[in-house]
Amino acid sequence: MGIALAIAFYVSGAVFLWRVVWRFILWARAQGGSPGTGEEKRGLPSAVLDIVFLGRLFRVNAGLWWGEWFFHVSF
Repeated sequence: MGIALAIAFYVSGAVFLWRVVWRFILWARAQGGSPGTGEEKRGLPSAVLDIVFLGRLFRVNAGLWWGEWFFHVSF
């Protein structure tokens, strides 16, 4: 049983990584270049700040933002 679980784990991990790589390839073809070039560079700092400091949540509900931010920082 342990060997079957180990095989299932590695197969599922390989499938996951393959899908991520495949999606990235499809995205790069559709965009016509690599990420982080041209117009994307202007949005990158905004996206990072939104992810790290939950800026969109702050604009919606400042009270909830404090609890959510402290919850995530505590991890």
